[in-house]
Amino acid sequence: MTPEELLQRYAAGERGFRGITLTQPTQGRPNLSGVNLSGADLSESMLQRVDFSSANLSSVKLSQAKLPNCILNRANLRDALLRGAMLDQSSLHGADLEGADLKDASIAECDLSESNLERADFRDANLTKASLLNTNVRNTNFTGAILNDLHPRNIKLRGAIGAEQTWT
Repeated sequence: MTPEELLQRYAAGERGFRGITLTQPTQGRPNLSGVNLSGADLSESMLQRVDFSSANLSSVKLSQAKLPNCILNRANLRDALLRGAMLDQSSLHGADLEGADLKDASIAECDLSESNLERADFRDANLTKASLLNTNVRNTNFTGAILNDLHPRNIKLRGAIGAEQTWT
């Protein structure tokens, strides 16, 4: 499916896109920057290298989706369902993930700097080598998360669950 087809179908009221594969243009990456896909179901989809910069993805379902090398800078992912999603080497700089469910997700080598992770659920997630510079993690659950080679400078840890022992 092309990004244009996805947007046309969404504009027509369709929300179920489970298991799609976004096709890549001949040059560059699929571009969905600034779009509104709030509430869409993209679970189990292949969304490799998609540019979702500043997109509204609030309450979107991305469980088990493959999103490696995506750009999600400043994207709204509030209350998104990302259980088991694979976001390795993606950029989420300045993204809003408040209340998002990332249980069992792979977020290795991601840039989460300056993001809002308040009340997000990272239980059993893999955050190996993730960047959390100036990130808000208040009331965020990191129980069982893999935090290898994590450099959490300038993090507000007040209220974070399951992380204090690892980051002291």
